[in-house]
Amino acid sequence: MAKEFGWAYVVGRQGSGPKGSIQLAGPGVELEHDPNLIWSDDLNSLLVSGNIIAHNFEIQNQTQTVFHFEVSGSSVFGDTPDDLHQFTGSLNASGNVTAHNYYGWGGDLDGVPINYYTNHGDNRLVTSVSGDTVNAEENLTFDGALLGVIGDIQALEIDASQFSGSIGLFGSVDVNDIQAGQFTDGTLTIETGSIANASYIQSTILEGLLTSPSQPNITEVGTLTSLNVANDATINGTLYVKSAENKVGVNVSDPQVTSEILSTSTQLRLTSQRGVFGVLDLEYTDLHTNTDGDFTISPSNGRTNVTGDLNVSGDLVVTGSFIARTTDFSVSADTLTLGDEATDTIIVNADTMSVPNGLAIDNGLFINNGLIGVGDYSDGAKFEIEATSNQFKVGTTTEKLSISVENGSTTLSTNTSTLDIANNTNVLGELVVGSNGDIVLDNIGQVSSSVSVSSATGYFTNITSSVITNGNTTINSDDIQTTTLNATTVNSTNLGGTLTTAAQPNVTSLGTLTSLNVANAANITGNLSIGTNSTTRKVEIKDANPQMRLTNTNAVFGLSSHTYADLHVQSTGDLSLLPSSGKVIIPQLNLSNIPEGSSIKHLSLDENGNVVISPNLQHGIEVRSRVIATQDYQVQTDDYFVGIQATQDTTITLPDASSLFNGQIFVIKDESENADVYELTIVPQINQLVENRQTITLASPGSAINIYCDGQSKFFIM
Repeated sequence: MAKEFGWAYVVGRQGSGPKGSIQLAGPGVELEHDPNLIWSDDLNSLLVSGNIIAHNFEIQNQTQTVFHFEVSGSSVFGDTPDDLHQFTGSLNASGNVTAHNYYGWGGDLDGVPINYYTNHGDNRLVTSVSGDTVNAEENLTFDGALLGVIGDIQALEIDASQFSGSIGLFGSVDVNDIQAGQFTDGTLTIETGSIANASYIQSTILEGLLTSPSQPNITEVGTLTSLNVANDATINGTLYVKSAENKVGVNVSDPQVTSEILSTSTQLRLTSQRGVFGVLDLEYTDLHTNTDGDFTISPSNGRTNVTGDLNVSGDLVVTGSFIARTTDFSVSADTLTLGDEATDTIIVNADTMSVPNGLAIDNGLFINNGLIGVGDYSDGAKFEIEATSNQFKVGTTTEKLSISVENGSTTLSTNTSTLDIANNTNVLGELVVGSNGDIVLDNIGQVSSSVSVSSATGYFTNITSSVITNGNTTINSDDIQTTTLNATTVNSTNLGGTLTTAAQPNVTSLGTLTSLNVANAANITGNLSIGTNSTTRKVEIKDANPQMRLTNTNAVFGLSSHTYADLHVQSTGDLSLLPSSGKVIIPQLNLSNIPEGSSIKHLSLDENGNVVISPNLQHGIEVRSRVIATQDYQVQTDDYFVGIQATQDTTITLPDASSLFNGQIFVIKDESENADVYELTIVPQINQLVENRQTITLASPGSAINIYCDGQSKFFIM
């Protein structure tokens, strides 16, 4: 071996170097050792510090030949790419394995490292860095169900059941659920529930309640199911909606009524049908008020239909024909005038005319209950004429028959020479012949002559005369004059004129009066009911509206306003007092029989006479409102004692001093006695002070502070 390899292992003193040194041939016959080549008995190994170059290493075993390499450092197999190294059995490499090409089945490889594998971690996806390097991406993970990406995703299309992230930049996204802190395309940003920098948004449906600032560029919307404008609305400088006043104005920004249209032409058109040439006509009605305040209704067909009652408080002036096609035409008026000129013609086409309350024509012809009177209402005859003379005349233009009652006598005359009565004439009463009553035929056939008709006893079915008298009582066309009228019953269908009588204590019932005017005091001993048929109180008024109005002055334009106070019992039984001024003045108010409850407050008057809520007095002991504050607390206007039972730093905020009464007091106390543990702070409202300080601190356990205010802007410590 020494001859072939140039070295030998020598035991003895001839060799050099430490124990185990391999001896090498020197320049002569000497032996030299190399410190990089040592045999170790302890390890039973040859220790080589440099390279070993050999054709092969072979170790003989009893049953087989084993090639065994165990080296440290780098090893080189082959020197050209076409070298082939064959291994039978397993190859175990604790370091990296590098090759230009790998051949064979690698499915059973376990723990084979990649040459360059950086940033490894659980569930991280591996990406290629270079030809021989892969990297585990910490921002790209997949646990078998959810793909996680931290950063941007660029894709033509994403189809997923759920997608979440903090920032998204997409060309197209098709997902059922997207969750992200932010979506953006570089300009448009969707983040934390808001969309910013969007120049155009297109959607078939925008659900939910949209909240946005003023949108001056929105000039058109689709068909709205409803429109709610919280404040005033102005549309094109023409339509004004005043939300606080519940008023709408057209061409007027300050409407005076619920709806006001300002225009010198037609203000409102109600259209039923738009015109279509040759098919449909334009059907409409125009409403217009001119500069004089006249109201004009102009229907396209010239006809105005009113369904229901039409109430006209002023004059109804019809310049054209007045045609009323109705089953009943009823006019209720003190005076009814038909026609305005003597040449006017009034035509009545009717089978019958009924005048239940009587009819007076030109104060000469009267119709009442089927009776006709001329000069006055008939006293019972179907036709009656009353005048001082020439009461009745009938005939032609040349021949006339006249009947005249004058000075107690009746005259039947004709302008012809004779008066013929064709049939028998029966005179049931007395017949007086002659201008002076020269011949009198009484009812039993006795005839007498006198200036007047007289009888101790008279029996008449009907008496017609300008004056009827028995010496005691006189009846003429105007009145009945009598010293004493003793009549058990007086019956009359109609008593005309104004009756003047003495007090009538026996009149206990009247019919339905259209009005009642009592000049002096009226005494009602029973109960008075208005709007109800029965009452258990002296006076009862039943109505769903305010039942009583007390009026001081009526409205007179330019002089006075309507001042009043309404009293109203509501459906709940509450009493409402509604003065027109909104103020109730009570010099003294005494409340009694008020049941005592759990409330610790009562009504009282302040220094200005206003009714306020104050703490109650219970059996001579003053009780004030007390509240407990365990954390930050806003003091209320009706608080008095504020007990702090803090479990943390606590701030007590005082109310606005201007909302309090001058001299109102608050007492704030550390009831838990832990002001040394927690910071207890008392602060007023912004721009208000407590004795020129913005903060008061309770520093001592169990400490308290008494504060009163000026009712304006400051608090003071008592």
